Amino acid sequence: MGQRVPHASVILNSAMWAPRYTPESVITDYWSPMFAEHAAAMAEQYAGPYVDDPWLIGFFLDNELAWVPNWTTQLTVLQLCVDFPADAPGRA
Repeated sequence: MGQRVPHASVILNSAMWAPRYTPESVITDYWSPMFAEHAAAMAEQYAGPYVDDPWLIGFFLDNELAWVPNWTTQLTVLQLCVDFPADAPGRA
């Protein structure tokens, strides 16, 4: 039996399941019920088989998020969320 090592798994493109309010938006609304439902389903599907794995550190639901100005935007995540429509969950 091989040696076990701590590991993590990446579930990419989770952010595609949250609304983008404009075509040029680089951030999705992670507070939307749609995203929460999809993230829970993906966690059950992909993390469920590893629930008893003591070597699993965790899962990453996406990568290259625009938390600070970077190659995708000159705005911070706060500025991007403030630009959501007034009734958007992420704006609240």
